[in-house]
Amino acid sequence: MQKLITRLALTNLKKNKEIYIPYMISGVLACAFYYIFTTLSMNPEIEALYGGKTIGETLRLGGRIIALAAGVIVLYANSFTMKRRMVEMGLYSVLGLEKRHIGRMVAIENLLVGCTVMVTGLVTGMLLDKLSYAVLLRVMRFPVTLNSFFSVRAVGKTGIVFGLIFLAVIFVNCWKIMRYNPLALMKEKRSGEKEVRFLWLGTLLGVLMLGAAYTIAVRVENPVKALTLFFGAVLLASGGTFFIFRSGSIMLFRLLQKNKSYYYKPQNFISVSNLIFRIRKNAAGMASICLLCSMALVSLIGGISLYKGGREYLNAVAAKPYVVDISRGEKEVEASQKTVQELWETEDRILAGIEEKYGLSQKGARNYRYVLLPLQEEKAPYKINQPTQGIEIPKAYLTVIDQSAYKVMTGKSENLKETEVLLYDPSGSSKEKQVTLEGQTYQIKEQLDTDIISGNISRGMSNLVNNQKVMVVSDLKKFEEVQETLKEKENISWHHFYSWETKNKQEKDFRAKVEAELQTYPELQGISSVSITDRHYDELEYYQLIGGIVFIGGFLALLFLSAMVLVIYYKQYAEAHEDCERFAILQKVGLDGKDINKTIARQVLTVFFMPITLAIIHMIFAYNIVQQILQLLGVINKRLMLGVSVGTSVVMVAFYGAVYLMTAKVYKNIVTRR
Repeated sequence: MQKLITRLALTNLKKNKEIYIPYMISGVLACAFYYIFTTLSMNPEIEALYGGKTIGETLRLGGRIIALAAGVIVLYANSFTMKRRMVEMGLYSVLGLEKRHIGRMVAIENLLVGCTVMVTGLVTGMLLDKLSYAVLLRVMRFPVTLNSFFSVRAVGKTGIVFGLIFLAVIFVNCWKIMRYNPLALMKEKRSGEKEVRFLWLGTLLGVLMLGAAYTIAVRVENPVKALTLFFGAVLLASGGTFFIFRSGSIMLFRLLQKNKSYYYKPQNFISVSNLIFRIRKNAAGMASICLLCSMALVSLIGGISLYKGGREYLNAVAAKPYVVDISRGEKEVEASQKTVQELWETEDRILAGIEEKYGLSQKGARNYRYVLLPLQEEKAPYKINQPTQGIEIPKAYLTVIDQSAYKVMTGKSENLKETEVLLYDPSGSSKEKQVTLEGQTYQIKEQLDTDIISGNISRGMSNLVNNQKVMVVSDLKKFEEVQETLKEKENISWHHFYSWETKNKQEKDFRAKVEAELQTYPELQGISSVSITDRHYDELEYYQLIGGIVFIGGFLALLFLSAMVLVIYYKQYAEAHEDCERFAILQKVGLDGKDINKTIARQVLTVFFMPITLAIIHMIFAYNIVQQILQLLGVINKRLMLGVSVGTSVVMVAFYGAVYLMTAKVYKNIVTRR
C-alpha cells in the first residue's frame, strides 16, 4: 500500500507541474534569500568591519522578515494548489482510499516539494552568496571583495525554519482532508462564487477606510508622527482595498451592465458577466496583487531614495570634516548669570586649548556663532514655537548669523544697520521689504536666493524640517538685547560652531578623546548639547545603517514581486480552467475564434490592471507620509524622491505589463485548448 501511495504522490506532482513549478520557484527564492541573510549575519569578515555588530543585527532582522514573508507565500501557494486538487482528492475517496491514505499521499507530496525547495534554495543561496556579499559592501561604501563564506549553522537554521514551514503545510492539508467529506472535497474547487451581499455597505466601508488612510497620509506634517501613524494607515488601506475589490468592483460592473451601449457588445457582455459571477473569488486575489505592488513600490522607492540621497544628507548634518557645536538653551544662559557673548568668549578659550593640544590645523578652520529659532508658521510674521510636553517639530527654523559670519561664508562684505537684515525665505515673497519677528520689525536690505548655511554649518536634527530660513543681522550682541524683551523665549538656542580640517580622522578614538576632554571643563557642564561630528566616521555609520536598510529593502522588493507574479499566475490559471467550459459552449452557439480572443483580452485586461492602478493611487496618496518617514532617515531632497517615485512607478507598470502579456498568453492557451 505504501508503494502505491508513494507512486501516486510522484504521479500527482508530475501531472500538476503547471501549478507546482511556480510554487516551488517562489519557495526556492525565499529559501535562498533567507540563507543569504543568515550566512551574511554570521560572516566574520562583516563582524570585523566598522560597525559590524550593527550590520549583523540589521541582517538578522531582515532574515526574520523574509522568513515571515516566506511562510505567508508558501501557505498561500499551498492553499491554491490544494483547492485546485480537491476534486481529485474527493475522487480518490469515492474510489475507496481512506482519508488516512489520502493524507499520507499528500504528506509525501509536500515532503518531496519541501525537500526539493530547501535543497535547491540552499544551493542557489550558496551560489549567490559571494555576489550578495559584494553588493552589501557596495551599498555600505566599503571596498568590494569577492569572498565566500560557508556556515553549517546557517544551513541548519535555514533547514529548521523552512522545515517548520512545510510541516505547517502538511498539518494544514491533512487537517483539511480529515475534516471534509468526499462530497465537500469535490465541491471545494468551485467554492467562492456566491453572490456578494450588502454591496452598498461594503463599498461604503471600503471608501471610508481608504478615505481615512489617505487623509492620515496626506495631512501628517510631523516626521515623528508620520512614523507612528504609518502602520495604522497601512491597515486601513489594506482593509479598504479588500472591500473596494469585493464590493466596489461588483458595483462598477453592475453600472457597466446598465450602460447598454457598452454592455451589449459580445466581448463586453461575456467579460462583465463572467467577472460578476466570479467576483468574490477575485476579490482576495486582486487585493493581494494590489497590496504586493504597493509594498514593492514603497520598498524600492525608499531604498533608492535613501541610497541616492545619502551624500546630500551628510553634507547637511556634517558640513565640515570635524565639528564641535556647543548649544545652550535660554534657561541655561540665564542660569549661568552671564551674557551669551561672555559664554562664547569662554568657549573660544577652551576650544583654542583643544586645538593646540591635539594639533588641529588652523587651515580651513571656522568659528561661527548663530542663533536657532523654531517657528510656529512657515510665513511671516515669524513667531517662535511655544514649549510643549511632547515631541513637537516646528513648521520652520530660522538661523540668525551676523554679517561677519556672512562674509566668511560668502566672501561678500555688508554694512548693515541695527534694523536691517539680509533674508533667505524659500516660502516668502521676494517683493517683501520688511519682516517681523515676535513684534520686532526689520527692514530687508536684500533677499538672498540661496541657503548660505547649507554646507557651512551642520544643521543636525533641525534638518528634519524642510523650511529653513536664514537671517543676517548686523551684530548678534544687539540681537541678544532685542530677544531679552520677549516673553516666550525658552525654545531659543544659542550655538557656537567650530570646525577644522583635521588629519586625525582615521583614529577611531579621536572623537572620544576630544569628547572626554570637553567634559572636564566645568564651564561646559549642564548645557543642552556638546555635539562632536567626525565626518569620516559619521559617513561610515550612516552608510552601514542605510546600506543595511537598502539591502533588505531590495531583497524584500524582489520577494514581493515574485509573490505578486505567483498570485497573478495562479489567478489567471484558475480562471482559465473555469472558463474552458463556458467558452466551449460559446463556440458551439456560434462565437468564432476572433470574438473569443477579443473577449479574453478584454476580460483579462479589465481585471488585470485594476490592482496596479489602485496601487499607483495608493502610492500617490502615501507619498507625503513616506517622504516624512524617509526624512527621518536622511532623505532631505524632495525633488530626488519625487523623481525616484515617478521612475520606479513607470518601471513597475512596465514590469506589470510584461507579466500581463505572459499570463494572458497562458490564459488564452488554456481556454482555447479545446
